[in-house]
Amino acid sequence: MNDADLLHQSVQWVRSIDTVLGFIAPMAKQDLQDPDEDTKMRGHLGVLTGSYLKLIRDSLLEQLSAAEDKQYLRDARKPVLKAPRLRVVQGEGGKQ
Repeated sequence: MNDADLLHQSVQWVRSIDTVLGFIAPMAKQDLQDPDEDTKMRGHLGVLTGSYLKLIRDSLLEQLSAAEDKQYLRDARKPVLKAPRLRVVQGEGGKQ
């Protein structure tokens, strides 16, 4: 693997972490607001997981910023598509 391949792989990791954080953050926020203690614990674990992923992401971005070709850093910072919000449909299986 050459340097360009490693830099490209780092970009992919940053973008993947951003995608995962996009799913974890809303779920953890919702779980923390639940009165059930088990659900709150799941929310705290989500926050902890998100914190560690952000540390890894920041480390990768720091390595990319040290690269001579700044295009890798720009690619890593491009916004990631967010998942659409799901809504409950009234009727069978939904809330009445």
